[in-house]
Amino acid sequence: MPSSESLSSDVKSGKEPFNIKNLNNLFSVICFLSPLIVILFFIFFGIINSNFSGLLYLAAILVSVLLRFFIYKMKFLFDKFEIGDNCHLINYTSIGSGDIFFSMWVYSFTLLYIIIPLIKNNQNKFVYTIIGLFVFFIVGDIILKMINKCYTNEKKWVVLFQVSINILIGGLCGLSFALLFSSIDWFKDNLFFLSNKNTSETCKVVDETEFQCTFDFE
Repeated sequence: MPSSESLSSDVKSGKEPFNIKNLNNLFSVICFLSPLIVILFFIFFGIINSNFSGLLYLAAILVSVLLRFFIYKMKFLFDKFEIGDNCHLINYTSIGSGDIFFSMWVYSFTLLYIIIPLIKNNQNKFVYTIIGLFVFFIVGDIILKMINKCYTNEKKWVVLFQVSINILIGGLCGLSFALLFSSIDWFKDNLFFLSNKNTSETCKVVDETEFQCTFDFE
């Protein structure tokens, strides 16, 4: 707990406590915590469905985040990126300024990971709804971080590159895992919205007025 001396020094230096009652501050907190919120939501969603879909999703996204960590170690791709003072709220991956783009990776990965099973099940109306929801998240994330002056780099193309590469590679990772898992029976059973448990119906005539049907579960 900060001492009275440290608090008084903050006041003297012009620093103000983070006011969560401020609407912009509240949205900013939600924005920076959003990757964790999305991941935890789908983990618990899988647990509620009484299968391993949540844990499988967690394992897949952790592998993709590890890949992202190594990508950001490529200094020739990512120059030092200065971010605003209000944007050091949380550090997920210890890769410095790349963390402000981490939410893009999580959104894109999750979107592709969950809509592939929906497409395979011809649940198109849910596909459009989920795409719209995640597009809203991505656009809202960018706008909030612009408002908070997170993107202070003078070279606008650098910001565009960072946003694009997180969306592109994150989405490709989600797509790759979804396609891989949907081709393997056990993993297919534990994808969101997709299962290999199909039913086949066999009916035969018992007499002129009666049919007898049986259902085989695979």
